[in-house]
Amino acid sequence: MSDVTVVIPYANYHASLVQRAIYSVRMQTVNVDLVTIHDSDTNGAGWARNQGLARVETPFTVFLDADDSLHHQFVEHTLAAWKPGQYVYTDWIEGTKRIDAPSCVWVNGKHHVISTLIPTAYLRAVGGFDEDLPVAEDTDLFLKLMSSKFCGLHLREALFTYHKDGQRSRVLLQAGEDGKPVFSPLHDQIANGFTKKYGTKAMACCGENETIIEVPVGERLEGDVLALAMWD
Repeated sequence: MSDVTVVIPYANYHASLVQRAIYSVRMQTVNVDLVTIHDSDTNGAGWARNQGLARVETPFTVFLDADDSLHHQFVEHTLAAWKPGQYVYTDWIEGTKRIDAPSCVWVNGKHHVISTLIPTAYLRAVGGFDEDLPVAEDTDLFLKLMSSKFCGLHLREALFTYHKDGQRSRVLLQAGEDGKPVFSPLHDQIANGFTKKYGTKAMACCGENETIIEVPVGERLEGDVLALAMWD
């Protein structure tokens, strides 16, 4: 019997990529359940993930984008690291480079990717993903978890690979007057919405000293390309 379900949502353009993600799930060193959701009507990433979450019957859930993949020990090692009241996130590989996730996330622009080990009960307690958000529904989810005192636990192993060959990313930046990229109006609209929803301050790392939040958007670290999930 499995303790973990991996949910893979995919749109029509993921058809040539999703098998790689599925293979990475089937190669896990422990038994896992798999749920795939085909968003053929382009309802959006939040909708697709919530549809998958509704079908989960295991204590833990992992969301995996269709153009990414899990290391074969991702589930085994994150399960071993998990502690009550927390979810587990890891470092990852991007191209040939290892990306070290921050120890303190969701404050001052420091965050991690969506593929984490999360107790299913925590996801349902915060209402899953906001399907009305056109982008950054993953950011909103982790801010809700943090606001509910479900904290991230950093496992310092690169157990996830972010692939750049998908079509999900669309830049949320535009050229400024000097030709350098600046945040788009959509980015500012969503960031301002998060500020109104969660406030300008929160407890750093779920319980340390209070820290000003520079509300993050998207799932990359500072300096990475800000991306919009496009479902077409």
